[in-house]
Amino acid sequence: MLNPGYGPLGEWINGRDAFLVVGPAGPRGGFLTDKTVVSIDVEESGDAAGNVEIIGSLAVCLEALYSRVATVIPPREPDVAKLDSIRAKRFGPDEQLEPQASFTRAIRSAMPDDGVLVQA
Repeated sequence: MLNPGYGPLGEWINGRDAFLVVGPAGPRGGFLTDKTVVSIDVEESGDAAGNVEIIGSLAVCLEALYSRVATVIPPREPDVAKLDSIRAKRFGPDEQLEPQASFTRAIRSAMPDDGVLVQA
């Protein structure tokens, strides 16, 4: 999940015009309200206000979208290194609050890879 409250990530988000969400976009609670959000899902979400919803097979829709966009927009350098740097700092020891960070690490290590944690 993108957390715009973390300064460097918020700055990165503010520098973008659009976001692609694969799967249910869900309610964003004011988050990305000034951005174009393109969502690709197998069913309608019913929340398409200000968004672009593409309904269909995810693989087919992604391939079609990529083939169209690639003919119109020239490729850019990916932001992977920048995002990796933001992520490393965000989850580095200087940004962690204890004991919550230790609890989170313990829960993540105990959960199976395909597990879902539901907080009641």
